[in-house]
Amino acid sequence: MVARRTQRYTRFSVEDLEGDDREEQQRFTVVGQFIRVFSTERFRSSWKLIVSIVLLLIVVVACILIEFSNSSVNQAVTAPPRPSLSFRSGGESNASSSYKFTILQIADIHLGEAEDTDWGPRQDEKTFHALRSILSQQHVTPDLIIFSGDQVTANNIVNNATAYYKMLGDFIETYHIPWGIIFGNHDDAEYVGNSLSDAAATTLRSDLLRFLQQQPYNYHMTRQDSSTNVFGVSNYVLNVTLNGNIALQVILLDSGGGSLPNQLLESQLDWISTERIKGIPAVFFQHIPTHEYVFHNNNNFPCVGSNGDGGVDPLNYDPGIVNFLSKDGYAYLLAVGHNHGNSYCCPAEGGNNQTPSLLSLCFGRHSGYGGYGNWDRGARVYELTLSSSANDEQRRDFSYKSWLQMESGNITEEYIPPFPKQ
Repeated sequence: MVARRTQRYTRFSVEDLEGDDREEQQRFTVVGQFIRVFSTERFRSSWKLIVSIVLLLIVVVACILIEFSNSSVNQAVTAPPRPSLSFRSGGESNASSSYKFTILQIADIHLGEAEDTDWGPRQDEKTFHALRSILSQQHVTPDLIIFSGDQVTANNIVNNATAYYKMLGDFIETYHIPWGIIFGNHDDAEYVGNSLSDAAATTLRSDLLRFLQQQPYNYHMTRQDSSTNVFGVSNYVLNVTLNGNIALQVILLDSGGGSLPNQLLESQLDWISTERIKGIPAVFFQHIPTHEYVFHNNNNFPCVGSNGDGGVDPLNYDPGIVNFLSKDGYAYLLAVGHNHGNSYCCPAEGGNNQTPSLLSLCFGRHSGYGGYGNWDRGARVYELTLSSSANDEQRRDFSYKSWLQMESGNITEEYIPPFPKQ
């Protein structure tokens, strides 16, 4: 009986079925035909080709998307065009004319320190009061403000350091003065909580850079040779013009710390070489000093200013930045922060008692109430001058002087470098 039923079933055709049964049988028949086609060697070869083409298309689309993403990121971190920095007239006489460009260095304000306490936010209020006082002084008319590192104490900031950078940006933008920053060892330091374990930095240098460049008067720029492997993030050049021609280079260097090793590298010296314009005066800023910054009392060319720290906390590795700049011939200044108690300037060693190096090494002044130390707060001013004689308008002699503008209104620690005008 079973065999007979099986025989009858095998004689069924599509025509023998009606309605849904016929439609279902047709589907099975079509599927079977596809299976037979798929099982052929020719189709398997074609299928491999199709899969290869599809995978190739996927790779191409992915590359296009990655390139578009990188382009968007680069656009986000590239500073929009801003008016050029330029010397202003410093006065004229029958004998000569002069042009001035003034830089104000604000160092180590350490916003956000102890943010979870009562006294931490009060420190920030005192810091902004100090900055208002400094910027209101008649002797301070900066053309450029440089924040020389440790704008925040990121190791005390739980959430996002950009909140404090926004606070700083909102404050300084009201003065309509161009400003730039370099990063210090605390700006993206790892958060240290109440436990013994540390967490990754809540905001990295690259995040802070993107935020900073949204500020209209912020002149922080990405390095121009982004295709090369230059150590750090805040390496960039600000060119200052006179009558439309570049007359000064302000070169800023990332000395690491925080999420980066505490160092300069040879790649940065190579980068400086590519960016320097021969015969143009240059001044440099980085956060952490080198061992050459040790206070000295050379009889003819002594250091001038306070040595409150009694020493320096130098870079862990230095490829020889001071010696490198001493050989430049037109590098006049390397300014740092980091050591809160130091605010002196010294002629760089490298010359002799008869012919000092053109390069001077300067500390800024602890400007904020965050960070260690109870020294009076202030900021260092650099007044840079280009002068020419009536007999030779094409020749520009470069000189500068520096002093501390204190929160109290006092001016102190004036430094005039001993090099001859050039």
